[in-house]
Amino acid sequence: MMNGNKNSSYDYRLLIEEDLKEEFLDDSFHPSSSSGSLRSLRLPWHVFRIPFRHAIRVVLALPLGAFIFAILWAMYTDYDRAVNVLCANEDGRKIRNYLPSLSAAIGDFPVSRAVWTTCVVLHAPPRFLFGSMYLQYFESIVPSSMQSWVFAAWISSVLELLGLVGLSIITSGQNLPFHAFCFAIFLIFSELYMLLQCYLQSKMTKGQAVTGVEAKSLKIKKCLTKLIIVCTVMLFIVYFRHEAKCEQGMYTIFAFIEYVVILANMGFHVCAYWDFYDRVIVIDILRPLMSPNTKNLSWDF
Repeated sequence: MMNGNKNSSYDYRLLIEEDLKEEFLDDSFHPSSSSGSLRSLRLPWHVFRIPFRHAIRVVLALPLGAFIFAILWAMYTDYDRAVNVLCANEDGRKIRNYLPSLSAAIGDFPVSRAVWTTCVVLHAPPRFLFGSMYLQYFESIVPSSMQSWVFAAWISSVLELLGLVGLSIITSGQNLPFHAFCFAIFLIFSELYMLLQCYLQSKMTKGQAVTGVEAKSLKIKKCLTKLIIVCTVMLFIVYFRHEAKCEQGMYTIFAFIEYVVILANMGFHVCAYWDFYDRVIVIDILRPLMSPNTKNLSWDF
């Protein structure tokens, strides 16, 4: 990970000059000159540079777009089936529900399921990479006595993502026990990861000055973590009340709270936009060949 000056205004041209001046920049490159613009950079064809702030937008747009599409497609295609609930009230009459849960939207509608599963699987590899970035980030800002907490946060992020991929690939209709297990893994470790990340970021030491974007990120993370914990408790209360009494509109409340939890989780991960705003991911596809000219460039960030 290339890190710019903590007090910089994130001038991307300066970051490029600092990172590649020894290997890939011509002597004529000067960021302040018209001829030394970004377009004058000549990198080897096998080296790709992706600003993190652009990568995170694309990666997290996948599950967000899939979530919105899955819910709307299910409601548009067959609204009655999407909001159907199996229980009935004490009079034996079927209760009315107005919102589908995500599980119902992706489990009963093949198109929604295909879109959701594809987007979740596609966004998973970059998310694993982002987890490694946070691992290095926290190792550099917290004291050595807290390194075990850093590792625990990284493991939690990995398990969270594995749980999400698992429950997305295997629906409740295909294998309910496995789907429920993956959901529990996702829910437990996603919230554990959020708590650990907020804790570690608030313990920033080693002479690191907190920048405005880092402070903004931490503030948003704390708010979203509290929101998710409260909503998760409410989610279980509403669900078990629905199962016990099958009251009118109770499952609708459950579905709405589920939407809030899902969107807040995505919002938490979007905060990486500010944590790594000035970082650039460098990918060298010829690294396995150990070329002398690319020995320092391979999935660097």
